[in-house]
Amino acid sequence: MKEIGGRLKRLRTTLNITLVDMSRLTGISLGYICVFERGKNLPNSKYLLYLIDNFKVNLNFIITGNGNMFLEGDDLRNQEKVYNFGVYQDEIDEMLSLASRMPGVMHAVLEFFSTYKFEKERIIKAYLERLEETEKETPAG
Repeated sequence: MKEIGGRLKRLRTTLNITLVDMSRLTGISLGYICVFERGKNLPNSKYLLYLIDNFKVNLNFIITGNGNMFLEGDDLRNQEKVYNFGVYQDEIDEMLSLASRMPGVMHAVLEFFSTYKFEKERIIKAYLERLEETEKETPAG
């Protein structure tokens, strides 16, 4: 969590935004943002979504430290795909809302997905490649 907090602080300073201004912009208390940046709690979904929507922040960078700090090129063009969970959108939104208010749940979810991604990286990559091929073969309608 300390690494995530450090990346959040580095992001804010890169954007040249003070803690007070970030609090005002996001509607999240100054104290809570400090807790995020010190790595005492994971940032809630409201904070992360603000960063993503307003500054095109790469969530992968925040969580794992991998990739660029900001989305660019194809990643930026495909950003909408990241948020579209189809028939599961309501359930995902509810889970993120609940998890953001319960740090223990957020930690468990992040741990699960990090472990799953690590253990199943080859399978996930193959699935995504097949998905891309299918999208290229399907005529736009």
